[in-house]
Amino acid sequence: LIYYIAAIGSIFIILYMCEPVKPPVKTIVSGVITNPIGDAVKVFNRSHTFTSNLNSKGEFSIRMYLDSSDYFDFHHGREVTKMYIHPGDDIGVTLDTELFDETIEYANSELSSFLSKKFLIEEHIGDSLLTASFRAVSYDDFIGFWDTLEEQLLIEWGNLSDEHFINLEKKEFEKSRDYWYEDRKAFDALPKKGDPAIDFTYPDIFGDNVSLSDFKGKYVYVDVWATWCGPCRYEIPYLVELEKKYHDNNIVFLSVSVDSEKNKQVWLD
Repeated sequence: LIYYIAAIGSIFIILYMCEPVKPPVKTIVSGVITNPIGDAVKVFNRSHTFTSNLNSKGEFSIRMYLDSSDYFDFHHGREVTKMYIHPGDDIGVTLDTELFDETIEYANSELSSFLSKKFLIEEHIGDSLLTASFRAVSYDDFIGFWDTLEEQLLIEWGNLSDEHFINLEKKEFEKSRDYWYEDRKAFDALPKKGDPAIDFTYPDIFGDNVSLSDFKGKYVYVDVWATWCGPCRYEIPYLVELEKKYHDNNIVFLSVSVDSEKNKQVWLD
């Protein structure tokens, strides 16, 4: 019995090792852009980047070789939209930059067309239910957004034939909804105007602990930043100038880095 199992295992390993790797397949994304901004388009994700220049008529053609299906971003000018591309696809794209999301159309790509429509659905529901960010609206409107969005997406998913893609989209929806539910729950638990602030204590660059409560009786401007955050670092010189401007006032400027311990030396530098 042991010999038989071992033999079966060996056969499985050999078959698995001999399974051919799928070669990349030529895939095309081409189209026409009306009122172009700039002279190029880009299709990219974390693994691939493909570009094409526009001709005088706003036409472009990107030839790529893919060995698996994946999500991509289509970028032109200041706008980006989502695509889902299968190896061997020949997708046609048309759009007018003056109404980018409203005019973009995909030929021969049911899934990219769905992603484009999904964005408009999210935007429409958001405009009708949300008067501000997820954190600022009433809880009923917050829940209403996700319930209405799920109802609309269920209808759209029913019109698709690619079960693998549908499952990806359902997981993405659940992941996004769960993230914002947890974010809203945490935000609602924060102190409200007039409540005592949450105290915190962190070491400064000299290793001395500094607490928010150390500055009781003063106004405190808290700037949260990180060494890996480009916009955060960009604004630091302006924060220094702001501190100089209000130096003689009853206010403390407190910068709190969220760098991990492994970035401590970078933070100190």
